[in-house]
Amino acid sequence: MNNIILIGMPGVGKTTVGRKLANQSNKPFLDLDEEYCRIYNMSIEETFFSLGEKIFRKREKNTIESLTMSGITNTIVACGGGVVENEDNMHCLKKLGKVVFLDCDIDTLISRMKTTSQKAVFKNYSLEELYQRRIALYKKHANITIDTRGKEIKETVDLIINL
Repeated sequence: MNNIILIGMPGVGKTTVGRKLANQSNKPFLDLDEEYCRIYNMSIEETFFSLGEKIFRKREKNTIESLTMSGITNTIVACGGGVVENEDNMHCLKKLGKVVFLDCDIDTLISRMKTTSQKAVFKNYSLEELYQRRIALYKKHANITIDTRGKEIKETVDLIINL
């Protein structure tokens, strides 16, 4: 249970913070979205657009279950934004370690999403809809919540390390 699991909305910085945190703490880093792409040899965008969200969510759950069974330790794990919508996912992830919710306001997320490439989920939903649907779930499942508004990446990483 010495892994750190990062959850939060798309654009909040889970991957960026995760990589810096892993680097600073000399721990391995695992991005679940990248792991998904490696396992299925298909991007998330391709899956959403060609197979649909339902298939993606099933595959995402399988990826998380295999990660849980792998026995990883001492690792920083960045999750996809929708991971919290499945209770089984969160049950598995909580077995792996501390869940850290990186939070930030919707306006900041919108501005960040203009520069991010992962917009597959926005085919069916707006960022605001997803935020409203997920915010309570993030808070429910988090062991620690960090508000990233106005914080530099290093400041967020330092907060996680100190907590």
